Amino acid sequence: MMSTGKTNGREKVQLDEVELLVRRLGNGKNPLLVIHGGPDWDHHYLIPPFEMIADHYPVLLFDIRGCGGSTKFGIPEKYSIEQVVEDLVQLLDKEGISKAWLLGFSFGGRILLRFAKKYPHRVKALVLASTLLVDSPKREITISPEQQIRPDSTPSMQDVFASSDLSLAEKTKTLAIKQLPLNVYDLEKVGKIEKIVQNVDFSGEWGMAWQAGLLAPDHTNYTPWLMGQDFPVLVLHGQHDMCFPVPDIAQGKNIRVKIFEKCGHFAHLENPTQWSDILLDFLRAQSQEEGQQLADG
Repeated sequence: MMSTGKTNGREKVQLDEVELLVRRLGNGKNPLLVIHGGPDWDHHYLIPPFEMIADHYPVLLFDIRGCGGSTKFGIPEKYSIEQVVEDLVQLLDKEGISKAWLLGFSFGGRILLRFAKKYPHRVKALVLASTLLVDSPKREITISPEQQIRPDSTPSMQDVFASSDLSLAEKTKTLAIKQLPLNVYDLEKVGKIEKIVQNVDFSGEWGMAWQAGLLAPDHTNYTPWLMGQDFPVLVLHGQHDMCFPVPDIAQGKNIRVKIFEKCGHFAHLENPTQWSDILLDFLRAQSQEEGQQLADG
Protein backbone atom coordinates (compact mmCIF):
# COMPACT_ATOMS: atom_id res chain seq x y z
CA MET A 1 0.00 0.00 0.00
CA MET A 2 1.65 3.21 -1.14
CA SER A 3 1.32 6.43 0.81
CA THR A 4 -1.95 8.12 -0.10
CA GLY A 5 -0.66 11.60 0.60
CA LYS A 6 -3.50 12.41 3.04
CA THR A 7 -3.11 15.47 5.23
CA ASN A 8 -3.58 14.64 8.92
CA GLY A 9 -5.33 11.41 7.90
CA ARG A 10 -5.80 8.54 10.35
CA GLU A 11 -6.30 4.99 9.23
CA LYS A 12 -5.74 1.40 10.26
CA VAL A 13 -3.11 -0.71 8.50
CA GLN A 14 -3.50 -4.48 8.81
CA LEU A 15 -0.29 -6.52 9.13
CA ASP A 16 0.05 -10.28 9.58
CA GLU A 17 -0.59 -10.28 13.32
CA VAL A 18 -1.45 -6.74 14.29
CA GLU A 19 -3.51 -3.78 13.11
CA LEU A 20 -1.69 -0.46 13.49
CA LEU A 21 -3.23 2.98 13.82
CA VAL A 22 -1.37 5.27 11.42
CA ARG A 23 -1.50 9.07 11.14
CA ARG A 24 -0.27 10.81 8.00
CA LEU A 25 0.82 14.44 8.08
CA GLY A 26 1.60 16.37 4.94
CA ASN A 27 1.58 15.20 1.35
CA GLY A 28 3.84 12.98 -0.69
CA LYS A 29 5.50 9.61 -0.75
CA ASN A 30 8.46 8.25 1.23
CA PRO A 31 7.53 9.87 4.56
CA LEU A 32 9.58 10.20 7.70
CA LEU A 33 8.40 7.31 9.89
CA VAL A 34 8.14 8.17 13.58
CA ILE A 35 8.04 5.74 16.51
CA HIS A 36 6.80 7.01 19.85
CA GLY A 37 8.15 6.15 23.28
CA GLY A 38 6.52 5.00 26.49
CA PRO A 39 6.06 2.31 25.51
CA ASP A 40 2.47 2.41 26.86
CA TRP A 41 1.86 5.82 25.28
CA ASP A 42 0.63 6.62 21.76
CA HIS A 43 1.89 9.08 19.14
CA HIS A 44 -0.20 12.14 20.14
CA TYR A 45 2.45 13.86 22.27
CA LEU A 46 4.81 13.90 19.26
CA ILE A 47 2.41 15.68 16.89
CA PRO A 48 3.22 19.40 17.54
CA PRO A 49 6.73 19.60 16.01
CA PHE A 50 5.85 17.18 13.23
CA GLU A 51 3.00 19.38 12.08
CA MET A 52 5.72 21.92 11.31
CA ILE A 53 7.87 19.28 9.61
CA ALA A 54 4.89 18.18 7.50
CA ASP A 55 4.76 21.59 5.82
CA HIS A 56 7.94 20.49 4.04
CA TYR A 57 8.14 16.67 4.24
CA PRO A 58 5.48 14.00 4.70
CA VAL A 59 5.39 12.32 8.09
CA LEU A 60 3.92 8.99 9.15
CA LEU A 61 3.35 8.40 12.86
CA PHE A 62 1.86 5.19 14.20
CA ASP A 63 0.96 3.50 17.46
CA ILE A 64 3.08 0.42 18.11
CA ARG A 65 1.35 -2.84 19.05
CA GLY A 66 -0.50 -2.62 22.36
CA CYS A 67 -0.67 1.18 22.27
CA GLY A 68 -3.28 3.78 21.39
CA GLY A 69 -5.48 2.64 18.53
CA SER A 70 -3.39 -0.38 17.56
CA THR A 71 -4.15 -4.00 18.47
CA LYS A 72 -4.10 -4.84 22.18
CA PHE A 73 -3.58 -8.56 22.80
CA GLY A 74 -3.89 -8.75 26.59
CA ILE A 75 -1.07 -11.32 26.56
CA PRO A 76 2.40 -10.41 27.93
CA GLU A 77 4.20 -12.62 25.42
CA LYS A 78 2.97 -10.44 22.54
CA TYR A 79 5.19 -7.55 23.60
CA SER A 80 8.88 -7.28 22.81
CA ILE A 81 11.14 -4.98 20.83
CA GLU A 82 11.80 -7.83 18.39
CA GLN A 83 8.09 -8.09 17.56
CA VAL A 84 7.82 -4.33 16.94
CA VAL A 85 10.89 -4.52 14.69
CA GLU A 86 9.12 -7.10 12.53
CA ASP A 87 5.93 -5.00 12.56
CA LEU A 88 7.99 -2.11 11.20
CA VAL A 89 9.40 -4.26 8.40
CA GLN A 90 5.87 -5.23 7.38
CA LEU A 91 4.68 -1.61 7.58
CA LEU A 92 7.50 -0.48 5.30
CA ASP A 93 6.62 -3.25 2.87
CA LYS A 94 2.94 -2.23 2.94
CA GLU A 95 3.95 1.36 2.21
CA GLY A 96 6.23 0.28 -0.62
CA ILE A 97 9.29 1.82 1.09
CA SER A 98 12.55 -0.04 0.53
CA LYS A 99 14.73 2.41 2.51
CA ALA A 100 13.21 4.75 5.07
CA TRP A 101 13.85 7.94 6.97
CA LEU A 102 13.26 6.83 10.54
CA LEU A 103 12.90 8.70 13.84
CA GLY A 104 12.55 7.09 17.24
CA PHE A 105 11.74 9.00 20.41
CA SER A 106 12.84 7.62 23.81
CA PHE A 107 11.81 3.93 23.84
CA GLY A 108 11.11 4.30 20.14
CA GLY A 109 14.79 5.02 19.64
CA ARG A 110 15.65 1.71 21.29
CA ILE A 111 13.33 -0.01 18.84
CA LEU A 112 15.01 1.68 15.86
CA LEU A 113 18.50 0.81 17.06
CA ARG A 114 17.50 -2.85 17.10
CA PHE A 115 15.80 -2.46 13.70
CA ALA A 116 18.79 -0.71 12.13
CA LYS A 117 21.22 -3.31 13.46
CA LYS A 118 19.15 -6.14 11.97
CA TYR A 119 18.06 -4.40 8.77
CA PRO A 120 20.64 -1.71 7.93
CA HIS A 121 19.75 -1.98 4.24
CA ARG A 122 16.26 -0.62 5.05
CA VAL A 123 17.62 2.59 6.63
CA LYS A 124 18.04 5.77 4.57
CA ALA A 125 18.64 8.00 7.61
CA LEU A 126 18.21 7.54 11.35
CA VAL A 127 17.13 10.12 13.94
CA LEU A 128 17.50 9.21 17.62
CA ALA A 129 15.64 11.63 19.88
CA SER A 130 15.88 11.62 23.69
CA THR A 131 16.98 8.00 23.75
CA LEU A 132 19.75 5.68 24.95
CA LEU A 133 22.61 4.44 22.81
CA VAL A 134 23.53 1.98 25.56
CA ASP A 135 21.17 0.88 28.33
CA SER A 136 23.70 0.65 31.12
CA PRO A 137 22.52 -0.36 34.60
CA LYS A 138 24.65 2.55 35.87
CA ARG A 139 23.32 5.54 33.96
CA GLU A 140 25.31 8.65 34.79
CA ILE A 141 22.81 11.49 34.60
CA THR A 142 24.01 15.00 35.31
CA ILE A 143 21.37 16.81 37.36
CA SER A 144 21.48 20.57 37.67
CA PRO A 145 21.17 22.13 41.16
CA GLU A 146 17.61 23.29 40.49
CA GLN A 147 16.62 19.76 39.49
CA GLN A 148 18.07 17.95 42.48
CA ILE A 149 14.94 18.17 44.64
CA ARG A 150 12.57 17.01 41.92
CA PRO A 151 13.02 13.22 42.32
CA ASP A 152 12.25 13.53 46.04
CA SER A 153 8.90 15.17 45.32
CA THR A 154 7.93 12.94 42.40
CA PRO A 155 6.52 9.38 42.74
CA SER A 156 8.63 6.60 41.25
CA MET A 157 7.42 3.96 38.81
CA GLN A 158 7.56 1.41 41.61
CA ASP A 159 5.40 3.63 43.84
CA VAL A 160 2.72 4.16 41.21
CA PHE A 161 2.62 0.56 39.99
CA ALA A 162 2.32 -0.72 43.56
CA SER A 163 -1.16 0.81 43.80
CA SER A 164 -3.99 -1.73 43.73
CA ASP A 165 -6.67 0.89 43.05
CA LEU A 166 -5.69 1.66 39.46
CA SER A 167 -5.67 -0.31 36.21
CA LEU A 168 -2.36 -0.63 34.38
CA ALA A 169 -3.47 2.01 31.87
CA GLU A 170 -4.42 4.36 34.72
CA LYS A 171 -1.07 3.73 36.38
CA THR A 172 0.73 4.59 33.13
CA LYS A 173 -1.19 7.86 32.81
CA THR A 174 -0.70 8.75 36.48
CA LEU A 175 3.04 8.15 36.20
CA ALA A 176 3.26 10.19 32.99
CA ILE A 177 1.52 13.20 34.52
CA LYS A 178 3.19 13.04 37.93
CA GLN A 179 6.67 12.72 36.43
CA LEU A 180 6.40 15.68 34.07
CA PRO A 181 8.65 17.76 36.38
CA LEU A 182 11.35 15.16 35.66
CA ASN A 183 10.77 15.20 31.90
CA VAL A 184 10.45 18.97 31.50
CA TYR A 185 13.33 21.26 32.51
CA ASP A 186 11.43 24.55 32.51
CA LEU A 187 8.71 24.10 35.13
CA GLU A 188 6.76 27.03 33.71
CA LYS A 189 6.09 24.88 30.63
CA VAL A 190 4.76 21.87 32.55
CA GLY A 191 1.13 23.05 32.45
CA LYS A 192 1.11 23.55 28.68
CA ILE A 193 2.85 20.22 28.05
CA GLU A 194 0.47 18.44 30.43
CA LYS A 195 -2.43 19.48 28.20
CA ILE A 196 -0.70 17.74 25.29
CA VAL A 197 0.06 14.60 27.34
CA GLN A 198 -3.56 14.44 28.53
CA ASN A 199 -4.55 13.66 24.91
CA VAL A 200 -2.50 10.46 24.89
CA ASP A 201 -4.49 7.22 24.88
CA PHE A 202 -2.46 5.38 27.52
CA SER A 203 -2.46 1.60 27.81
CA GLY A 204 -1.03 -1.00 30.16
CA GLU A 205 -0.10 -3.78 27.77
CA TRP A 206 3.65 -3.25 27.93
CA GLY A 207 3.41 -2.70 31.68
CA MET A 208 1.89 -6.16 31.87
CA ALA A 209 4.90 -7.59 30.03
CA TRP A 210 7.23 -5.61 32.30
CA GLN A 211 5.54 -7.03 35.40
CA ALA A 212 5.91 -10.51 33.92
CA GLY A 213 9.68 -9.95 33.63
CA LEU A 214 9.67 -10.19 29.84
CA LEU A 215 11.30 -6.83 29.03
CA ALA A 216 14.96 -7.43 29.78
CA PRO A 217 17.25 -4.43 29.13
CA ASP A 218 19.48 -4.44 26.07
CA HIS A 219 23.00 -3.60 27.26
CA THR A 220 24.42 -3.40 23.73
CA ASN A 221 26.51 -0.28 23.16
CA TYR A 222 25.36 0.85 19.72
CA THR A 223 27.74 3.82 19.52
CA PRO A 224 30.72 2.13 17.76
CA TRP A 225 28.38 0.35 15.39
CA LEU A 226 26.51 3.56 14.46
CA MET A 227 29.79 5.35 13.72
CA GLY A 228 30.72 2.65 11.22
CA GLN A 229 27.51 2.79 9.18
CA ASP A 230 27.00 4.40 5.79
CA PHE A 231 23.61 5.95 6.61
CA PRO A 232 23.49 9.38 8.31
CA VAL A 233 22.49 9.64 11.97
CA LEU A 234 21.08 12.63 13.85
CA VAL A 235 21.07 12.58 17.66
CA LEU A 236 18.69 15.03 19.40
CA HIS A 237 18.83 15.34 23.19
CA GLY A 238 17.93 17.73 25.99
CA GLN A 239 20.85 19.05 28.02
CA HIS A 240 18.98 18.34 31.27
CA ASP A 241 17.32 15.02 30.41
CA MET A 242 16.70 13.27 33.74
CA CYS A 243 15.52 10.04 32.13
CA PHE A 244 18.41 9.26 29.81
CA PRO A 245 21.93 10.72 29.97
CA VAL A 246 23.24 12.85 27.13
CA PRO A 247 24.68 10.31 24.64
CA ASP A 248 28.44 9.93 24.68
CA ILE A 249 28.89 10.17 20.94
CA ALA A 250 30.84 12.71 18.94
CA GLN A 251 30.16 14.32 15.59
CA GLY A 252 31.58 12.15 12.83
CA LYS A 253 31.45 11.50 9.13
CA ASN A 254 27.90 10.19 9.41
CA ILE A 255 26.94 11.47 12.88
CA ARG A 256 25.39 14.81 13.76
CA VAL A 257 24.59 15.68 17.39
CA LYS A 258 22.41 18.49 18.71
CA ILE A 259 22.04 19.09 22.45
CA PHE A 260 19.24 21.49 23.35
CA GLU A 261 20.09 23.84 26.19
CA LYS A 262 17.59 24.36 29.00
CA CYS A 263 15.55 21.35 27.86
CA GLY A 264 14.78 18.00 29.41
CA HIS A 265 13.51 14.70 28.04
CA PHE A 266 10.69 16.46 26.20
CA ALA A 267 12.96 18.82 24.26
CA HIS A 268 10.58 18.48 21.29
CA LEU A 269 7.85 20.17 23.34
CA GLU A 270 10.00 22.59 25.34
CA ASN A 271 11.61 24.04 22.22
CA PRO A 272 9.56 22.69 19.29
CA THR A 273 10.60 25.36 16.79
CA GLN A 274 14.35 24.84 17.14
CA TRP A 275 13.87 21.09 17.43
CA SER A 276 11.91 20.93 14.18
CA ASP A 277 14.30 23.36 12.45
CA ILE A 278 17.29 21.12 13.24
CA LEU A 279 15.41 18.09 11.99
CA LEU A 280 14.35 19.90 8.83
CA ASP A 281 17.94 20.93 8.10
CA PHE A 282 18.98 17.29 8.44
CA LEU A 283 16.21 16.07 6.14
CA ARG A 284 17.02 18.74 3.56
CA ALA A 285 20.70 17.80 3.61
CA GLN A 286 19.87 14.15 3.08
CA SER A 287 17.42 14.98 0.29
CA GLN A 288 20.07 17.04 -1.48
CA GLU A 289 22.66 14.30 -1.03
CA GLU A 290 20.22 11.72 -2.35
CA GLY A 291 19.47 13.92 -5.38
CA GLN A 292 23.20 14.29 -6.01
CA GLN A 293 23.69 10.54 -5.79
CA LEU A 294 20.84 9.98 -8.23
CA ALA A 295 22.29 12.59 -10.59
CA ASP A 296 25.74 11.01 -10.33
CA GLY A 297 24.22 7.63 -11.01
